[in-house]
Amino acid sequence: MLVIVGLAIRTQAQDTATADLILPQIGQRGTTVTCRVEGSRLETAEEVLFYQPGIECVAIRPITKVPDRITGKPKTVERGKAIELELKIAPDARLGEYYLRVRTRKKLSEMLSFWVTPYPVVFEENAYRDVVGAQNDTPEFAQAVPLNSTVVGMQISNENANDRDFYRVTLAKGQRCTCQIVNARLGTVHYGYRTDMAIEVRSPSGKRVARASRSPLLAIDPVVSFTASEAGEYLIEVRQQMDTEISHAHYGLHIADFPRPTVTYPLGGKLGEQLELNLFYADGNRGLLKVTLPRKIGPFEQSMVEITPQLAESFPEIPTPNRLQVAAFSNVLETESPTSEEKPQSIGQPLPVALNGVIKAEGEQDWFQFSARKGDRFRVRAYAMTLGSPLDPFIRIKPAPGNPSSRIYEEDDSLWDGHDWEGHHYRHQVKDRLDPIFMFEPDEDGEYLIGISDTRREFGEQYVYRVEFQPHRDGVFTFYQDYPSQATIVRDVIGIHRGSTFSRPIAIQTGFGSRYEGLIRLEARGLPSEIKFEAPLFTKNDPVILAIFSAPKNLELQAGTIEFVPHAVEKDVDLTGSFAQTHASNDWRGGFAPMFNKTRKLGFGVLD
Repeated sequence: MLVIVGLAIRTQAQDTATADLILPQIGQRGTTVTCRVEGSRLETAEEVLFYQPGIECVAIRPITKVPDRITGKPKTVERGKAIELELKIAPDARLGEYYLRVRTRKKLSEMLSFWVTPYPVVFEENAYRDVVGAQNDTPEFAQAVPLNSTVVGMQISNENANDRDFYRVTLAKGQRCTCQIVNARLGTVHYGYRTDMAIEVRSPSGKRVARASRSPLLAIDPVVSFTASEAGEYLIEVRQQMDTEISHAHYGLHIADFPRPTVTYPLGGKLGEQLELNLFYADGNRGLLKVTLPRKIGPFEQSMVEITPQLAESFPEIPTPNRLQVAAFSNVLETESPTSEEKPQSIGQPLPVALNGVIKAEGEQDWFQFSARKGDRFRVRAYAMTLGSPLDPFIRIKPAPGNPSSRIYEEDDSLWDGHDWEGHHYRHQVKDRLDPIFMFEPDEDGEYLIGISDTRREFGEQYVYRVEFQPHRDGVFTFYQDYPSQATIVRDVIGIHRGSTFSRPIAIQTGFGSRYEGLIRLEARGLPSEIKFEAPLFTKNDPVILAIFSAPKNLELQAGTIEFVPHAVEKDVDLTGSFAQTHASNDWRGGFAPMFNKTRKLGFGVLD
C-alpha cells in the first residue's frame, strides 16, 4: 500500500522536540565524555547517529533526575525525558563541530551538535543561579582555571541582571593568551530568543587589555588575544552583550596560548602549490606561514581546507582553524602600486583565475583588466566574509574602452543558491551571504574591467578579498521545504518503518545559472541494500518529486545518512548537485536566523 504523507496541522505535541538539549556539548579529543540529552519520548533510545566520523556512542542509559536549568538542583523528570550518553572521541578526531541525532525505536530526533576541543575540559563551578557562597558573578569570586583548557559554563538570566561569569588565569610576563567563545555556534536558541556574548580581559593591575563582542571569523562569537604585559592573575569576564530574557545559554570558553590568526592573505591558492601566507593575528601582530595545498579537493565547500599541521607542519592545531579556498586555477595578486579604472592592473592570463587583494584606504577600489570571449559563462564568487575578512565586497564589471559591449555588472550581496545551498532569502542572514556571487556572461569578445571595493567604505590591512572566476557547471539540488505549519525545528529526516512503503515529497532547486533542460535521475547513496528506493525522472523545472521507500519486515533497526546524487539522463552532460539541508541552529525572533547547521546528507532511521 502506498501511503502519501501530507502536511500536518501544527500542535503543541509537534513542538516538543525529541532531543532539545545536550550537555556538556564539548569534549576533549581522545577522551570518553558522559553527557545527557533532554527531550521527550527517549525511553527507547538505541543509537546515536553522527554525520561525521570521529565520535561514537558506546553507551546509552535512561535517567530520571536532571539539574534544574535555573537553580541546578536535581529534579525528577518523567521517563523518556532524559538519557545519558557515553561518547568516545577518537584521538585523531577533527577539531570542531559534529552533527548528531538520537534514534529511538520509533523516531529519529532533531539535529544537535557536539564540539571537540584539543584541551582538557573544566566545568564552571557555579554554573547556575549565583547565590551567596556559590557564585562567580563578581571579580572577587572569579574561578581559577588553568591555561590551555576549555571552560564549559552557563549563562543564566535572573530577576536582577544577566549573569556574568568571571575566571582568572595566571600568566607570566610576555606569555600569549587567547580567549575564544563557542556560544551562538552551539545552536541552543531555537525558539525566538537571542544569545550574543561578549568577553573582556583585565590585567593584574586592573587595566583592560582586550574586549570583543563578535569577530569576522567567528561571526557572533567573540575572540581576543593578547600578550601579558605583567606577570600575575588576569581576570576574564564573560557575559551577554545585551539584555535578554533567555534563561539558558551554555557556552565553551577556550583559554589557551595558541596563536589566533583572524584572517590570512591571500585567502587561497592553486591545487598542489606551496603558498606563503601573511597571517593577521587577533593580538595585532603579523606573521608568515608556508602551507602546501592539497592536490585534490571535493565538491562545493570541500574546496575550503583548514590550516592544520597537515598543511603547515610548523603551525599548531587550534580550535576553529582558518580556512583557505583551493581552486584548479592560478592566483593573481594585486600589485603594490595603486590601480584605478583608468589604470587597471592587467591579469595577463586567460580566465579562469582568482584575484587577490587588500582594501587598505578609505574609498579604495582595486581594478583589474582581463580578456573574455562571447559565450563564456563564469560564476564570479567573492570570498571575504566567508573566510573571516571584515571586508563587505562590492564588485563591478564593465567593458574596457574599445569594447562594444554595453553590459555592466554591479553586485553586492548574494542569495543562498549562489552558495549551492537552500534557504530563506530574507530571514536567513548568514555572514557568507555578504560576499557577492553572480554569473558573468560576456556578450562581446574583448577586454573587460573588474573593480573591487568595500560597500561601507571601510578599509584596513585585514580587509582582504579573493574573487574567483569559476567555470560554470549545470546543476540541480534537492531539499525539504520549510512550511509555516511545521514545528520550529523541522524534522528533515526519513523515518523508514519496517514492512512498509511510503513516499516523501522532495523539493527541487535549480543549480546556480543552470540551463540544462533534460531529464534527471536521482540516486540515493547510503541506503541499506534491502531498502528499495524509487523516484521519477524529473527536470529542473519540477518543483517537487515524490520519492518512494520500501523496507522489508525483518530489516534491522538502524540509522544512517543518504546522499542524493543527480544524474543527467542524456549522455555527455556535466551535471553536478547534491542534497542541501540548512538547519537554523539559532532561530531569533521573526525567524531571522544567523547560525546554521549545513549538511549534504539526509539522515534516515529504520524504525518500528
